Amino acid sequence: MTKNALTQIEQGKQRLAQSRQKLVAAQQVLKQQGLTVASAMRTLQRQEAKLQQQRRQLDQQAQRIKKALQPSLLYQTRQDLPGFTGYGESSQRIAAIANVFPLFFFLLAGLITFTTVTRMVEEQRGQMGTLKALGYGKGAIVFQYVAYAGLAGISGTAVGAVLGNQLIPRIVLAMYQEYVVEIVKIPVDWRAIALAALLTLLVTIGAATLVSLREVRTSPAALLRPRAPRAAHKILLERVPGLWRRLRFFQKISYRNLSRAKLRGLMTILGIAGGTALILTGFGIASSIKEAGNQQFQNVLRYDAVVRARQPKDLTSVQNSLERSAATRATLPVYTAVVQVNQRQKTVRDVTLTVPKNPGQFDQFVRLRDYQSNHSIGLPTRGVVVSPKVARILHVQVGDQIKMRVPNQKTVRVRIAKVVTNYAGNVIYASPSAYQRAFSHAPNFASVLV
Repeated sequence: MTKNALTQIEQGKQRLAQSRQKLVAAQQVLKQQGLTVASAMRTLQRQEAKLQQQRRQLDQQAQRIKKALQPSLLYQTRQDLPGFTGYGESSQRIAAIANVFPLFFFLLAGLITFTTVTRMVEEQRGQMGTLKALGYGKGAIVFQYVAYAGLAGISGTAVGAVLGNQLIPRIVLAMYQEYVVEIVKIPVDWRAIALAALLTLLVTIGAATLVSLREVRTSPAALLRPRAPRAAHKILLERVPGLWRRLRFFQKISYRNLSRAKLRGLMTILGIAGGTALILTGFGIASSIKEAGNQQFQNVLRYDAVVRARQPKDLTSVQNSLERSAATRATLPVYTAVVQVNQRQKTVRDVTLTVPKNPGQFDQFVRLRDYQSNHSIGLPTRGVVVSPKVARILHVQVGDQIKMRVPNQKTVRVRIAKVVTNYAGNVIYASPSAYQRAFSHAPNFASVLV
């Protein structure tokens, strides 16, 4: 029994040792498996974080694609074409001149025609007397002069209608042939021709009728004799003590004739005054245009040239090349663009927007002066500076807002900070900070003022 018990005990110890070894091995395996799980968990966490980052990038790309699938449309009309608007502005300027000059020309032509017809009829007194003595009635005598004057008026109207409606417009259009690409068809302006014919016949026939009716009331014997000179009366100059006797003989005759023939004298004075006014107007327009250019390029624009780089990134090298020249005194990088501004259904196209990189240096290149006080001003950090013509066309003033559209960009609202003196063209000046506030990005400087 004892031997069997000892044997069983030994066997139990052996089994216990084997179980202890198995337990130690199992503990080692379990420990190794725990380390592997922790490493796998850390790897999984890293991969999950990377996945989240890639998911965020994918969402951003999806948003960009979604925005790209909703394009912003930019459309242009004929009014946005510089050539078309330039041709339209030239037409408006010619129309403005055409509304004034024809009036002066017609008044001069009317005075000359009235004087000529009056003197022609008065010089036919002897012929009127002869016809009246031969038994012709007053109506027949008056009709021949009225018919003559009417025929002259109709002939002049026909020639003027052909020249003014067909020849002169073609000459003007030939000066703008780079804008006109199609065959020009000039319609006949029957309204203007009818108005010109009516006024012409009124002057010619009216003058002939008035003078001939006055003459045919006289007897044939009186018509056959020369007209008796009018009774002499003292004129105003003769009543001035010491003045009349100092005048020469021919001067006295001239003053007396003016006093006796007041109508002719008045028409002569008006004719000379009208011709002088036309001459002075022509010289005045030429002088104004020339002086406006001198004021613009001597007192406002002080730079000599504008150099544009092909790309904004090349601006630094372009500026350095210019500054190495001995003839260059100063340079200033600027951003320039041709914009369109509008307000209250009023639009101004081809407005030059200029944004200097250094506003403190801008006065060396462009002198900004207040339009009313003529005081020097700087570029404001908020709002823009506009020329007087832009403010006048849009009917705006300092403090008002206008809409400004830059090509290939959105339309923004900007406030007018100042109105500055400018003699030629439409301009808008803005500081870099004002531009960035309006368009939400900095300007791309690609030009240099020299």
